[in-house]
Amino acid sequence: MRKHKTTATRSVDELLQELVLFQHDPKLVDEIALYAYAGDLHAQYALGLVYAEGRGIDEDLVKSFAWLSVAVTEGDSDAQSLRYIVSERMNDAQLAQVDAMILQITKKINENHYAAKGRTLN
Repeated sequence: MRKHKTTATRSVDELLQELVLFQHDPKLVDEIALYAYAGDLHAQYALGLVYAEGRGIDEDLVKSFAWLSVAVTEGDSDAQSLRYIVSERMNDAQLAQVDAMILQITKKINENHYAAKGRTLN
């Protein structure tokens, strides 16, 4: 039986490689999310990809688009290309949910940022 390394010793790239091998392991998605919410640009793109393809979790185009939008805001041009592809697969109801999801994600990222500095966000 293969043992997983702990989150502290795995990079986002290693987690994505694990998802390729073990496509239905939501624990790996949770680990990538920890990096993404900590502000890791690569992990934010990775979550957008994971949600777009349904790797380890159910496909969720709203979350995919939202995570890719966060990565685009941080300057990831690859995320911009993938976001366009995802948007082509979305219906109007899904697109209407995106702004709220982006706000929810960025709020949690900001809270984590301030908490890491020993402050709270009011």
